[in-house]
Amino acid sequence: MNTEQWPFVQVDVFAHEVWQGNPVTVFYDVPAQMEKEALQALAREMHGPETLFVTECSDGSRVCLARLFTPERELSSLGHAALGAYYVLQQQGKTQEGSIHLAAAKESVVCHEDDQQWIWMATAPLMVKGLATAVGEWLNQCGLGHTAINGMMPPAWVPSELPQILVFVNSVQDLAKIHVSREHLLTMDQEWGAKGLYALALSGAGAFTARYFSEHYLVAPAAAAMALGSYLLYCAGETQARRFVVTTTDERFSEVHVRLNTQRPGSLEIGGHVVASVRGAVSLGR
Repeated sequence: MNTEQWPFVQVDVFAHEVWQGNPVTVFYDVPAQMEKEALQALAREMHGPETLFVTECSDGSRVCLARLFTPERELSSLGHAALGAYYVLQQQGKTQEGSIHLAAAKESVVCHEDDQQWIWMATAPLMVKGLATAVGEWLNQCGLGHTAINGMMPPAWVPSELPQILVFVNSVQDLAKIHVSREHLLTMDQEWGAKGLYALALSGAGAFTARYFSEHYLVAPAAAAMALGSYLLYCAGETQARRFVVTTTDERFSEVHVRLNTQRPGSLEIGGHVVASVRGAVSLGR
């Protein structure tokens, strides 16, 4: 029986050291002809929250095909896995030109690294819809009365592959009061089609502390950061070049950076540090 070796690296995105941030397993030298069923089976076998398969980039090309899977299904958006892929491809010498273009089923992402080793991905802002009245009673059931909600930044719904409800509270102490049960998450999904609640408190100049509530926690921070950036552009009216940092300490520490208007007016970038935690290879028999 012939065997193939598929090398992989497990990385932690939005992390400063291993076992922080958000893990993703990146297979970086995958034959382009592999069928979806085989990739899904391997993602299920790896049993991580996300597994990314990258077709080897052509010599001289900065475009790579990428397919992202959870153990249950394929995702059409790359999210934080794009930053993990850039880090791994850079280690393999695939980013000599300083950036790389990852093409997924419904999304193309350009990633690059700055001179301080922050990896960034450019993404299109998302639509934002106000929910100030409709969501108030539900938030109260979750421990956020009207006095805890930031009156200058009303709650909003932001659609994506992982739709979010954003709520801004007045203090970090108010964040600690939030209690979201499985029943609350079910109601959120049924009423607004949202898969996650992203609660933030301004904790300094350009800095937020956040808590995230979802059954999809480990795949959420990039989607939530995109939602935050979109909100700041469309609802808060940010027109200057700005950089925001969002720290989350629930379960696994993460630090996500959001840049607005730096490439052009209305541009949105999500960035962070990436560290490698596990390296290995899988032997596949044929």
